[in-house]
Amino acid sequence: VRDGAVARAAHDYLRTQRGGKVSATLNLASVDLASRTLVLLRNNHCPILLYNPHWTGVNTPDGWQYLDEPSEAIGVHARTRPIATELPLQQDLTALIFTDGIWTAGERSGQRISIPRTMQEAFDNGVTELNDLADFLLTRAVELDQRRPADDMSLVILGIRRNDNEDEARRMTVSLPF
Repeated sequence: VRDGAVARAAHDYLRTQRGGKVSATLNLASVDLASRTLVLLRNNHCPILLYNPHWTGVNTPDGWQYLDEPSEAIGVHARTRPIATELPLQQDLTALIFTDGIWTAGERSGQRISIPRTMQEAFDNGVTELNDLADFLLTRAVELDQRRPADDMSLVILGIRRNDNEDEARRMTVSLPF
């Protein structure tokens, strides 16, 4: 099933089941190995942040790109469609996909998080593994909310990295508290 069809089906189902009275944000990310592209879909007011150190001074001054075109949450308005972005797979490309709890962390105390600055701090401290980057960012967001998050904090970091392993296995790590 194509990404856009999944997003529209999720919207239609939520809207039908809840009569258009419940909204939800939705982000989808997929790596299409046939077309060698990264496909990102957003129905979320939070942007998706992209980082590639090879873009610094070329595509952007600091290597960051914000996918922040206005989009609507799913479930309420008829014909809601996701904002779609398709990018060629590039080594060291990293996508940060998150909920508003991360995006607005620290806002209540007047110390709102800067995700690019926080990530740069992680890089400067030698943090390079995707799991460790996720932990670093999530820990900082929770700290800025004084360990009492104002909203849910969910984070996905998707990275395109060179494979130094002998095998061709693809790996994914998911961690859920229980």
